[in-house]
Amino acid sequence: MPNQFQLLDTNPDLVKKNGSWGKEDGKGVSFNFNPSLGLKKSIKLAFGFLLLVPLLLPGFSFLYSLNKQTVAVNLRQSYDPRSCLSQAKGKFIFSYSYLNRQGTPAIFFPLAFDSSKKPQKNSKTAALSPSYFLPTTVNLKLEDHQNNLKLSRQANEEVPDQSPARKVILGNEKLFTKKFLLKLKDQRLGVVVNQTSRLPDKTPLWEAILNHQLSLTAIFTPEHGLQANIEGGQPVSNNSWQGIPIYSLYGSHYRPTSSQLEQIDILIYDLQDVGTRFYTYITTLKYILEAAAVEGKKVIICDRPNPLGGVITEGPLLQPPYKSFIGALPVPIRYGLTCGELALMMKGEGWIPAAVELEIIPLDGWQRDYLWSDLGLPWIPTSPNIPGFENALLYPGLGLLGGLRINQGLGTDFPFLRVGAPWFNPYLLKKELESDPSSAGLSLRPVDYTPRAIPGKILTPPFKNRVCHGLQIVVEKPQVTKPVAFTLNFIRVLKQHYPNKIKPAPQGLNRLFGTDLLLQYLNNRLSFSSLVSKIEEEAKTFDRQRRKYLLYQ
Repeated sequence: MPNQFQLLDTNPDLVKKNGSWGKEDGKGVSFNFNPSLGLKKSIKLAFGFLLLVPLLLPGFSFLYSLNKQTVAVNLRQSYDPRSCLSQAKGKFIFSYSYLNRQGTPAIFFPLAFDSSKKPQKNSKTAALSPSYFLPTTVNLKLEDHQNNLKLSRQANEEVPDQSPARKVILGNEKLFTKKFLLKLKDQRLGVVVNQTSRLPDKTPLWEAILNHQLSLTAIFTPEHGLQANIEGGQPVSNNSWQGIPIYSLYGSHYRPTSSQLEQIDILIYDLQDVGTRFYTYITTLKYILEAAAVEGKKVIICDRPNPLGGVITEGPLLQPPYKSFIGALPVPIRYGLTCGELALMMKGEGWIPAAVELEIIPLDGWQRDYLWSDLGLPWIPTSPNIPGFENALLYPGLGLLGGLRINQGLGTDFPFLRVGAPWFNPYLLKKELESDPSSAGLSLRPVDYTPRAIPGKILTPPFKNRVCHGLQIVVEKPQVTKPVAFTLNFIRVLKQHYPNKIKPAPQGLNRLFGTDLLLQYLNNRLSFSSLVSKIEEEAKTFDRQRRKYLLYQ
């Protein structure tokens, strides 16, 4: 059974000695993990836990604490909260939660106590939802609020997949039907791919091409590289795989060169993006279409779902002065198109040469109101700081905060699911934000955290190594969540309460937002109502413009 442990939000002087974590001064917590206490006993406890099911209905709060010398948790017994034993020297909160495959907390038991006193009832303890009895992840956390010590452990369980039945057939699956195999036979193929470019059986597209005895002569990769594990903004070098050259489109070149395209007859694009304008994969799509038009090469796009759905559009249109590799298309921040639909719009609107030979392999079963959580497909991290669907869902909004030098959970295990700064009052922000309609579908929880350098993800997060006070954002109803509207209202609240703390980076903010309207608002040259009405009108204009390119209902 695989075990993965993480140490999160720790005090810098926390050290590991003899298998336990503690502070240099010797004050700390003995934290041991026992993954196997016997199958027979596990079965007995499992049956015992099932007998408790009628008591563990939503709304039932449970508090249980034991003053013991170690924390011992058996993964196969961890459905019973009483299998967790905790130790305290002072005041601690010990908690563990289960996450489902979408990363959503399904079961959460906080256990609060003072070792010198009897346990007190905790009114904030969440209820056990009986619909999640087979979690995929167990998270353990122990916090010492007196000594600023926070421990966390995570262990993944191999349990049956509880995700919904798969509803959608990806475009890349149809690439290997008889029709397309005949079309691709005797053609030299190039692919634009990364680790998301997999078939449902997890086979990478480039391997599947060779498995079908097709000729693969070049591999092209976007930002973050073939495995999507290189920190954002870092150049990616050329490489090779089984003697086939891997050309980086995020290094010395951002588009295929003439000499590279000479090696291929057809270029196949199969990248999962996140439905957000300032995500460089769609710029790469634009660049390969332009290069293919110049060199007379055909492009086949294996269509993929927009994780954020195809109904809602949000944000202003990108204006020409703010065009960059970060954002190169005059679309809203949340544009509501699949990559195939977006390519058709590029061609139809003259954003790329009309001469490009383009073929879309459409999805089967996708509907515009589907979010990723509706598809029955596993999420493969699209880049280092988008490890799950909910990160992707909030990214169109919280991604803007990088232009305001505010931490968006970067440098933690919750990128774009947290927001904080050393000077925030999270309780004030929570009160102001939760009452606004823009927070629909979200719940906000005050949290303190310390951003750290995480190699392969980010080395210099905002407020690195400084304690940030902020909010943990939990997606309760993704279908109604509007991340751009939420973030704009968040900025409004910040401007109201911390006018001297907000320090926008004008060039970076305008490139992300796509216009200087937000900067005008921050500089008191535009009212908030005017800002909102202008960008809402632009989104409506785009919504009408895109209709003739839609492939799905």
